[in-house]
Amino acid sequence: MKKHLLFLITLCCISFFAKAQVAGDTIVTNTFNYTQTYGTGIRDTMINFPNLPGVNYEKIYMLYNMRCKNGVVGSLVPPTGKNGCGEWDYSCNTYITDSTKTDSTKAKGPSHVISGFAGTTYNYTNNPTYSYYQYNQQQVTYSSTISETTATVGTGSNSTSLALHSQIQNGKSFFVWTAAELSAAGLVAGNISSLKLNVSNAGSTLQFLKVKMKHTTQSTLNASNPDLIGFTEVYFLNTALANGVNQLNFYNNFNWNGTDNILVEMSFSNPGNGADNILMSDVHPSTIGLVTSVNDYQIEFDGSNKINVGNAKFNTISNQLSISFWSKGNENYLPANTSVLEATSNAGTRQVNIHFPWSNSNIYWDCGNATGGTDRINLLATTSEFANNWNHWTFTKNVTTGIMNVYKNGTLWHTGTGKTIPIEVTNMVLGMGANNANVYYGKIDELSIWNSELTQTE
Repeated sequence: MKKHLLFLITLCCISFFAKAQVAGDTIVTNTFNYTQTYGTGIRDTMINFPNLPGVNYEKIYMLYNMRCKNGVVGSLVPPTGKNGCGEWDYSCNTYITDSTKTDSTKAKGPSHVISGFAGTTYNYTNNPTYSYYQYNQQQVTYSSTISETTATVGTGSNSTSLALHSQIQNGKSFFVWTAAELSAAGLVAGNISSLKLNVSNAGSTLQFLKVKMKHTTQSTLNASNPDLIGFTEVYFLNTALANGVNQLNFYNNFNWNGTDNILVEMSFSNPGNGADNILMSDVHPSTIGLVTSVNDYQIEFDGSNKINVGNAKFNTISNQLSISFWSKGNENYLPANTSVLEATSNAGTRQVNIHFPWSNSNIYWDCGNATGGTDRINLLATTSEFANNWNHWTFTKNVTTGIMNVYKNGTLWHTGTGKTIPIEVTNMVLGMGANNANVYYGKIDELSIWNSELTQTE
């Protein structure tokens, strides 16, 4: 026995059915395939309306033929068992879908998203890449000098290669001249327009040679606490020195106040190792110079790159941890929601994280995670602390004492107590969070990770 069910559905969307059919027009579409037997085909299916240009549908008649085994309307309950129409047959669930009526949210998205890139074609390489910058160097020409006062400090009875150590690729040096010795040499308050270097043996050209100056009250320099901020750039030019006195003419005069000491910074960056420039110099009883002459580099994170540190040696970290690094954030992006690094446990939970900073300009130091919460301390930072300047940061935790500290340039910057959750680290990511979120923008150098709590002196 067959039973016929007739369903009549009236669609009330007048705007969708702008053109009505003539009464009596009927389009019949065959849907289910009754030749298929159970287990050999799928009777649940998507049925498409015929695509007829200019034709709209006003009413839909759906005719269901219920297929009952042996023509019996039976029961699934023994003893009749599986005779007749079962649940699969009589449910007849039907859904009408209009594919033009989509949700207001985005229906599709790109297969790849590249941070900070809005184009359609993105070039890539399998080889390591480096950041390149275009610089405008100074354009200064002196055709004549009306008057000039020269002050010579020292006698030049010795020589040094460290000030401009161009035997290697890059270097930086700092020298302080006291107001007393400048005045004794005949220099008076006012604009300083050049610096003269007496060269005994000229070496390689100094690419991107920069000279910066600032007023200071320091008369001696401390290598553990260098003065790195507040300089005024006065000279920037690729420079080839010659034997004898070389005059570096400033594009930006330095106005000396006549009372403070002057700290001078010189730096260069060459494409490769070369020959040293030997300068005439003097031996001074105090530390008046600092030299960092090494082939040194830093990693720059731009929001799209990261470093997977992995899990090397992290199994030795449990009750004490120290993380230190130099940083110079990108002021064009910060403050923002960032993680300069994040470490997770074997279970994938966050164990170590440094928001550097968050969008509210707070620096967050997270270390240790257990049911019920995370050990955390945080403090509002200034822009000069996280962006546009090099600063040295150290983050420590001691589970036994419950103390978490943050040091900036060797000075305690923030502290917290009662932080006793043990640390379990199996993986670490630099430059963003472990889930590729909270990307960092800036430069990081000399990162070190210790399985002990460093003291302030250390």
